[in-house]
Amino acid sequence: MQKTDLIEVIKKYYLGGLNNVMKYRIKDTNLVAQANSTGVFPYVEANVAGMEDAEFGVYYTDKLLSLLNVLDNEIGVGYDFKKNKITALNIKDKSMEASYMLADLTAVDEFYRAGNENKILEFERVPLPEFSVEVAIKKDWTDVLLKAKRALSDAKMVALELKGETLEFVVNYSKSQSSRIVFQVPATVETPLDLQVHNIDLFVVILTANQDYKSATLKISDIGVVLFEFTSDSYVSKYLVKALDV
Repeated sequence: MQKTDLIEVIKKYYLGGLNNVMKYRIKDTNLVAQANSTGVFPYVEANVAGMEDAEFGVYYTDKLLSLLNVLDNEIGVGYDFKKNKITALNIKDKSMEASYMLADLTAVDEFYRAGNENKILEFERVPLPEFSVEVAIKKDWTDVLLKAKRALSDAKMVALELKGETLEFVVNYSKSQSSRIVFQVPATVETPLDLQVHNIDLFVVILTANQDYKSATLKISDIGVVLFEFTSDSYVSKYLVKALDV
């Protein structure tokens, strides 16, 4: 398999360091990776031809990425076992072999439960709300959002507000006067929606990690949750993001 393909999958959940601890399930060359971090709940499903069926945990994704960067692009991935339990990834290229120690699945589950019994690791178990507004994710407006964040580098919040048949984005939103950038995009409206405020850094890392999509949508619920969905020929990624209390 191609190392770059695996790295792209990893980056879609790692989100620049937000999700270092991860749970993987591979079945019939289909990989599902899931985690839960403060404010965002990622789910990534991708084709990983060449990897056998398995379920395992990764505790330090940053170290896994560093290890992969040492290897050539054409790699083979296998598993090391101890007492019929997967303990490590065995990754080879034509001249090197690397071993990455895996986390016990129980430890991964405990990591997500620690201090918050309501955290759920499996995306499939999360009951999705009804969505009031849907927006097609397009490069023209996502580029505006990313450039706006770079221009207003101290910005922490982005507001979403329904304006007729458009969704208005307010970068660097504040209840008081502030420097800001405002733009609107066409929206499909099902029900009314009150203004919501989100962590703009989460929007930026999600959009940056998924620039190779073929189609994508942003759905907004009136309970203060948005859902990003991206699809391509080789992967599906979804992110539930909770609004801020301001």
